[in-house]
Amino acid sequence: MPNKVRNWQYEHVAFFLECHKFIIVKREGGSHEFWLDETRKHLVNVHRPHGTKAGYPPKTLSSMIEQSGLEKSHWLKWVALKKGIQKKCACCVDD
Repeated sequence: MPNKVRNWQYEHVAFFLECHKFIIVKREGGSHEFWLDETRKHLVNVHRPHGTKAGYPPKTLSSMIEQSGLEKSHWLKWVALKKGIQKKCACCVDD
C-alpha cells in the first residue's frame, strides 16, 4: 500500500488518473503510457514497469504528480483513503 510518495505501483497511479478523468492517449515502446486529462492541458508520462512489483521512486512519482496538474496534497488525500472509498473515487467529494 502506498505511503505518501513511497510504494506507489503502476496500478495505484493508473487508478488515480482514471478517477480524475485522465485517459491513455498513447503507448510507446511497451513501457511508457501518456495519459491526458479531460481539459487536454495536462499530459502525464507513466512508465509501466514489466515483471516487477516494485514501487516508483519518489522522484518519479513527484514528476508524475507535477505533470498531472493536481496538487500533491490531493494525491496524498486519495492514498490516505480506505481502499473501498478509493474505488468510488470519492477523494474529490469535499473539494
